Amino acid sequence: MGIIEQSKEHRMGCSKSGWLMRIFGLAVAVVVAMQSLPVAQAQQNNPTELPSIHQARQAFPVCLKQLEQSPPAQVLTPETRQQIAQLKFISKVLELDRAQPEFTLTFEQYLKPRLSQWRINKAKALHKKHQSLLAELEAKYGIPGEYLIAFWGLETNFGSYLGNFKILDSLATLACDPRRSAFFTAELFQGLQMMESFGYSKDKMLGSWAGAIGQTQFLPSAYNQYAIDGDGDGTIDLWNSEIDALVSSANYLRQIGWKNPSLVHGAYNSWGFELDKNQIKLSDELLAQYLDQRKALSQWQELGVIIPGTMQADLSQMAQLLLIESEREGARYFLTFDNYQVILRWNRSNFYAISVGMLADVINSDK
Repeated sequence: MGIIEQSKEHRMGCSKSGWLMRIFGLAVAVVVAMQSLPVAQAQQNNPTELPSIHQARQAFPVCLKQLEQSPPAQVLTPETRQQIAQLKFISKVLELDRAQPEFTLTFEQYLKPRLSQWRINKAKALHKKHQSLLAELEAKYGIPGEYLIAFWGLETNFGSYLGNFKILDSLATLACDPRRSAFFTAELFQGLQMMESFGYSKDKMLGSWAGAIGQTQFLPSAYNQYAIDGDGDGTIDLWNSEIDALVSSANYLRQIGWKNPSLVHGAYNSWGFELDKNQIKLSDELLAQYLDQRKALSQWQELGVIIPGTMQADLSQMAQLLLIESEREGARYFLTFDNYQVILRWNRSNFYAISVGMLADVINSDK
C-alpha cells in the first residue's frame, strides 16, 4: 500500500463536518462584514489612492478594533478573538507589496533566475528522489509530478526559504491597506481559524510577507480546505514534511480544476507553449486581432500557427492566445490550455504561470 492510501486528513480533534461548517460560517461572515469596514469603504471611494506607510501605521489600531468587532470575529472563540488586538503592523510588508517583481521586472528579468541551471538541476534531482510518490499522486489526482516540483521550486526554492514573517501580522497589515483589503481580511480570519483549529501558536505560523506558509506556500484558506497529512504521521505539517506539502499541493490543484491530459485529451503539453515567431505566417498586427481568443488547435493551425508534434494527437483541444511584451524580443506569443488558468488560480501572474510551465517542461524532458 502506498503512502497516499495510508494517509488521512487530520483536523486536530475536530470532526471534518463540524470543522467545515465553522469554515463555511466564517466565510459567510467575512463576505457580509467587508463592506462595513472603513478600509473597504475607502477602497470603494478611491481605489487608486493608497495611504503612505506612515499613514497606514497610524490607522492600524483603529482598523484592528474594527476587525475585532466585525461579524467574522464573532465566529472565533473569545481566546482567538483576543489575538486580534495583539497583531502588529509590519512596514516591510507594505514595502514588498508595492514592489512585487511582476510589477518591476521585465519578462526576461523575471524568468532568468527562475529557470537557472541550478534550479533546473535541483528540480530534476528532486523529481527523481520522489518519483514513486509523484507517480502515486499523478494516478490519484491527475497532476504530473513535474508540475508539483515546479511549484515547489518557484515558491520556496524547494523549501530552502519558507519565510520568517509572522503571517497573522502580515495579513493584518495587508487587510488594513486599501489595495486588496477584502481579500486579505478574509485570509486573516482564515489564519485565525487555522490557529484555532490546528492548535498552532502565532509564533509557529511563519511564512511569506503575503501570508503564505509552508514548502509550497499555501494561504490560510487553502491550508484549511486542502492541506492533507500525506505521510500519515497524524499531523499536517507543510513546513517540515515534503510529503505533506506535495500531497496537499496535488489535492489543491485537482480541487481547483486541474485536468489530467492523459485522461481527457491524449498527449499534449499540459499548460501551453510559446509560438515560434519565425514560423508564424501571421504578422503581429493580425495576431493582435486574436489576443485572448480561444480556438481549437486545428483552427490555430489553419491560421498559420505551427502546432508541435507532441500536441498533434488531439487538434480539437482549445487554446487561448496570450501576448507577453518582451523588452529584448518584442512581442512573445503563447497558446495556453485550460490548466494554465489553474496555475493562475494559484498565483495570478502570467510571468509566474509561464515560469511554472517552462520549468515543468524542462523537468519532463528527462522522462
